Amino acid sequence: MVRNFTLVCLILMSATTVRGAGFAKIGTFGFTYDGIFTGTRMTSMGQADMAGAFGPGATQLNTAPLPQGDGIEAEYGRNNFLADTQLEVWGGAAEYRGWRLGFSQHRFSMDPQLVRTAYNPEGTGETFDAGDDINIISLGYDLGGLIDRTGRWSWTIGAAYRVYHSFLAEYEIDATTYDLGTSVAWKTPHPEGWARLSGAVSWQNVFSEGYVFDEREASLPRSVRAGVTLESTFGKSNWGSEAVKVLMAFSRRFVPDSWLGRDTHHFGAEVIGAGILAARMGHNSRMPGQINTWGLGLILDQDFMGRFTLAADYGRYDTRIEEVDMWSVRARYAF
Repeated sequence: MVRNFTLVCLILMSATTVRGAGFAKIGTFGFTYDGIFTGTRMTSMGQADMAGAFGPGATQLNTAPLPQGDGIEAEYGRNNFLADTQLEVWGGAAEYRGWRLGFSQHRFSMDPQLVRTAYNPEGTGETFDAGDDINIISLGYDLGGLIDRTGRWSWTIGAAYRVYHSFLAEYEIDATTYDLGTSVAWKTPHPEGWARLSGAVSWQNVFSEGYVFDEREASLPRSVRAGVTLESTFGKSNWGSEAVKVLMAFSRRFVPDSWLGRDTHHFGAEVIGAGILAARMGHNSRMPGQINTWGLGLILDQDFMGRFTLAADYGRYDTRIEEVDMWSVRARYAF
């Protein structure tokens, strides 16, 4: 219990380290974890697939993912993080005639911890908790028809409004900010199926408002993400789905101010067999420990479910302390 308590404090307070003038650039308790966990599928792939990012968790990476067609979708995911801390991601989106409206919540929290002092190492009987809530509302639009009316091109632009709430014992902080993003993709058939090359750029925490912590002015960290994804299908199964679909992606997160940390790179790969079973691998240089991730997925697409698509995803990544599991369920209904 002492080990867990100490680790939680280190995790949640690491972002509030004060180094003179650099304080205003650090962020708050858990805001440094903004964007690490983005749903099981994306986290398993090292967060590399920016342009094809779907599901509520992916709104942290890019507010303008590629269009999927008219429909509604929802997802819930859970990460059991270190030392009695958890991260839950849930939300939904609706897409109609190129417009896409989405909402998601990302809740980083911990179990209540005993208050300990030098005179009461076993606890005083009082407890405290800490965590962060990130609420995101996003809106995007597909301008692909302006490029090419044959349907081979997609071009999505989007923006998001974020509301942050951070708390540690009696301390609370609220802040708001905005994101901007765009994705472009080119799709072409080939003798064995089709291929698509896509790219995306996302600017996070644009025009963020300042906040006050410990009577000092501070601001949320800004960053720019850019990524490219190549995917291709090969053959058809007996019931209509692609026999094999392969995806490879790379992205990089650029941090303009060294006080916020270093730039990070992300690699990811996904293979889907018969439209049902998915295997994923990823590398995220921002993750602690071994930073290699993997995951599996069970997908029941529209060839099985009519207008519905259902999926269950599982993933795992290693840290320096322990292995961490994550899972999510998602559903989509096509109009």
